[in-house]
Amino acid sequence: MQEQKFKENLLNQAINELAVSEEFKVVTAAYGYRTLEDILRMGKAYEMLKHEGFGYRMLFELTGILRGNGLGGYLD
Repeated sequence: MQEQKFKENLLNQAINELAVSEEFKVVTAAYGYRTLEDILRMGKAYEMLKHEGFGYRMLFELTGILRGNGLGGYLD
């Protein structure tokens, strides 16, 4: 399977440099996600709910970031 590449700059920025909650930064770092691209490589954003500490509030934060930046097409 070929790895998907994302061209949007926002997806390649470090999560700790984005305007997201500290909780989002801490939990994503704990699971080794450095960028939003790392998260999207999982396939579906809701897969994050399988991670302890990543609840619906954080899922809504993730989807809000993507939709707010015109990247809602990456959500299934």
